[in-house]
Amino acid sequence: MTDRKMMEQKKLAIEEQQRRLDLFDAIVIKHPRLANIEERTQSLRRQTEARVTKNEERKKSAKGRPVKQHELWVLPIIGPSGSTKSTSMAEVIDKIYREPNLPEEDIPVLVVTINATTRGPRQFQAQILQAYGDIAADEVRRSAVGYNADIVNEAISEIARKRKTVVIALDEAHNCLTYDGGKTGAQMAKIIKSLVNNGIFSVILMGTEDTKRLFKLDPELLSRCVPDGEIDLDKFDIKRAEDRNYFFGFVERLEKRMIRDGVIDDRIGLVDSIEARATIYDMAAGVIGIVSRIMRMALDRALRDGRTTPTWDDIANVFRAWNKTRKTAGFDPFDNGPQKSTLASLGKVEKMAKEPA
Repeated sequence: MTDRKMMEQKKLAIEEQQRRLDLFDAIVIKHPRLANIEERTQSLRRQTEARVTKNEERKKSAKGRPVKQHELWVLPIIGPSGSTKSTSMAEVIDKIYREPNLPEEDIPVLVVTINATTRGPRQFQAQILQAYGDIAADEVRRSAVGYNADIVNEAISEIARKRKTVVIALDEAHNCLTYDGGKTGAQMAKIIKSLVNNGIFSVILMGTEDTKRLFKLDPELLSRCVPDGEIDLDKFDIKRAEDRNYFFGFVERLEKRMIRDGVIDDRIGLVDSIEARATIYDMAAGVIGIVSRIMRMALDRALRDGRTTPTWDDIANVFRAWNKTRKTAGFDPFDNGPQKSTLASLGKVEKMAKEPA
């Protein structure tokens, strides 16, 4: 075989690997709690639109005189990493953008991710401006000379009203608290509160349990939370029938979609036995986003090895590699088997199912 022929075959193999990975990435299985996220987000949007309208009417009637804005609200969406907070919100945003009567220039809900560059209010405000594509973002980010948070807020408010933005969703909000033991966190809590108190946006805080520390750093921010409380995306509890059905239903649908869409050629058997179910549950600690993450990594490993279906060894190996990168490593069910408590819970359920009524 010529070198050129070998290169062509290798290229085709790489293209096939990517094709299957793209097919996997295209799989969308709605989070069972998505309906609640959508309902609460849309409710917050409607209420905020009404209050912003009233605030604007009061400003107009005041004819340039100072007007105290009616405060808006904070909605926390709390869940561990991998609980599909970002994915679920992206689906909500996509649905909003598909609304037939929504003008093209309108952004009712703006998503901003709090990342490693967000080390204080100035960088935070610059990220908001950047999300709008405003050229002032770089100037705010670079220069601390003459920086005034209130003046920047006024600029953000002007853009928000022009683009009809009433809600800002802050993804990875726990990163507000990463850096210096609370000082930056307190500043971030204050600037977020200013967005709400000044009637600029209602704020959705999406993050891990650590996000709640913002409310301890600034209790007034807690008083701005919506009356019906946070959205809890905690792990699914294997001891609760509804949670079990959600979790294993997701895993089963994922494997079926992988086969149906041509991502893999053969079944893996992710839910075929108590041991398999217990292993998947313990691997993911009850978080369905981790299942998707590990399965994609296992698929990639198998494809690079020339195989079209991952094995349990692939799953075990990529989980162990990923587990080592975590701040706190999780339980490894591939080491000495699933936890006895997990097996016991699933065994009890199966026994009950087999017993005659």
